[in-house]
Parts: sequence; structure tokens; C-alpha cells
Amino acid sequence: RTFGKGSILTSIVWAALVVYIADSKFGHAALWSLIGAVLSLFGLVHAEVVYFPWEPEGDSTFHWEIVGGYLLTTALLLAIELVQRFKGQAGQTETKEIENTDAGEEAEASVERV
Repeated sequence: RTFGKGSILTSIVWAALVVYIADSKFGHAALWSLIGAVLSLFGLVHAEVVYFPWEPEGDSTFHWEIVGGYLLTTALLLAIELVQRFKGQAGQTETKEIENTDAGEEAEASVERV
């Protein structure tokens, strides 16, 4: 029943989080943060023993604090992902408008030359 605080699973989750954040893949990082929340919910990480969330060992509610931390991290990473996507779409629209303006100016200049 002892799982050694799930240090290997914790390392996997945190390594994935760091890699995806470094690569600016915040959606993937949010998924790994959510995985960390689920693992900590059942005591597979950050706990001495594995348990069901509705039957934790003792009277401690510490596991809920850890789950909450992972869920807040997930929400933050998803918000960053949405802002990143929104800015990406806005940047693409501006680029297309500039390209269309440049093409229109070139067409007018070639008509004037004729």
C-alpha cells in the first residue's frame, strides 16, 4: 500500500511541465498539470499511501490543497494558451492585411506605368 510518495511519477509530471512550458506549448503543459492533479487526488504522488479521494488517510485535507494547486496551474496554463492563440490569430490577420495592401499598391503602380 505504500508508494514512496510517488517521486518517479512526480518527476515525470514536472519534467513534462517544464519541457512544454519551455517550448511554449502551454496547452500540453496544462494537460500534464491536470494529470498531476488526478494522480495527487488518489495519493499516487505527494502522499505516503494510495487512497480514494473520498476516503483519505486520517483527517488530513492536505491532498485537496495539492490538487487545488495543480488545478490552479492548469487554469493558468490554459489562460496563457488562449492568449497565445488569440494573439497568433490577430497577428496573422494583420499580416494578411499588410500583404493585401502591398499587392494592391503594386497593382496600381503597374497600371500607372502602362
